[in-house]
Amino acid sequence: MKSPTENRELQHKFDELRRFALAMRCFRGASDLCKHVIELHLPEDDFLYGACMAGIVVTYARPFNRADGIGKLRGFSRFADAKFRSAHQELIATRKKVYAHHDASGLENLEIRNRSKSHAYVVTLELGKDNYGTYFIRPDVRVPQITNDSLPGFVELFQFQMNRIEQATDVVVKKLGAGKFYTLGFYELGINFP
Repeated sequence: MKSPTENRELQHKFDELRRFALAMRCFRGASDLCKHVIELHLPEDDFLYGACMAGIVVTYARPFNRADGIGKLRGFSRFADAKFRSAHQELIATRKKVYAHHDASGLENLEIRNRSKSHAYVVTLELGKDNYGTYFIRPDVRVPQITNDSLPGFVELFQFQMNRIEQATDVVVKKLGAGKFYTLGFYELGINFP
């Protein structure tokens, strides 16, 4: 029977592995969607581009935010490489200001590149007539976007983060499974591992 201290340590390792697994799922999803946007050659002013960017940014940033009952991923926001640090900061900042919320304050401090000649959040109105002869007034707004030239760097960052998650997972799994032999396959924490 394990002591209370040993049980707390085991639970801590299980919690850490859960954070790693959730982060890996997020990084893989953000990477796959980013690669898909690159392959589609979506224009930055396309409605789908903005929705995809929101998916990429929010999915990547999710592990770095407070998560009740799970905790936040720690140690993966530091980078020796300035390229990765810059890409990470762009994703985190735009999540807070652009993609998860509409926050027009402080936009001038972000590295968002907007190729449009109009300013962010300027409203345009389209006055038109549909195929059935019905007139309409359709509002739109110019929103800031991360431009598509950032996407290849994001894919590199996501791969780098996935590699870090694998390395960190390896350390914890080896501590948990020390002295035991496991064949290749799938294992569930607390069920058939450790």
